[in-house]
Amino acid sequence: MERMRRGLAIVEFFAVEDEIQKLRSQKYGITLTYEKLKEEGKIKMSYKTFYGHLKKYEKENEEKKQLQKKEKKKPLKREQASSKMVFENAPDKQKRHF
Repeated sequence: MERMRRGLAIVEFFAVEDEIQKLRSQKYGITLTYEKLKEEGKIKMSYKTFYGHLKKYEKENEEKKQLQKKEKKKPLKREQASSKMVFENAPDKQKRHF
């Protein structure tokens, strides 16, 4: 079997990224996902390379999700949590503070 050019495996991986996500969301294991893509001729990389790229990809996605959760849970800053309400579109065209 001929070796792939350096860097081509990651290109293959991201070319089928949507299909990988779809299969993984359907609870396909890593090996079944790899075999399906390999049989369909969509990837040529080795299983070891595929596994490495997938694990790195899934770890990065998990870290992004964790970051998003943390950002949602952050308390409001002191200025944002102020109990004053400002109405800028008051009928008399002046700001009113309550």
